[in-house]
Amino acid sequence: MAWLVRVGYKDEKLDPLGRLAKNDALDLGISGVKSVRSMPTYVIEGDVSQSEVKRVCNELLADPIIQQYWIEMGNGETKLSLNFDWMVEVYFKPGVADPVAESVKEGIKVLGIKGVKEVKTGITYLLSGGLSSKDVETICNKCLANPIIQIYKIHGRKRG
Repeated sequence: MAWLVRVGYKDEKLDPLGRLAKNDALDLGISGVKSVRSMPTYVIEGDVSQSEVKRVCNELLADPIIQQYWIEMGNGETKLSLNFDWMVEVYFKPGVADPVAESVKEGIKVLGIKGVKEVKTGITYLLSGGLSSKDVETICNKCLANPIIQIYKIHGRKRG
């Protein structure tokens, strides 16, 4: 089983990576971008229960004072309770070292949770504003992902 965990700041003003990505997009001349939120993203694979994943989030991955998290089964259907126009997921290409993932995997072991086979890390970006698909593609290629070592996937709009 695979669990997808996204960790985001409760207040967008606390998100330095999101602010940086927004400013980079504006510097490219993409004036339609209103906000960019960044969310460290973790894929936890193995024989692990949802309650164990919640424990990992509470004790290892998220700071409950300034952050919140979302746990999803790895079936591709997002349950984010945030409004956004575009969601971009960025992950390392296969074969690229992911030391943060190894550190998280070790941290999970220290918590006494067994059964984790693999951990992958990435970043989810939530973009809002009057952006075309071409704008989002440009932002991905110039601001959000390094095409040499990373892949990205763009998801359509979600307004709630």
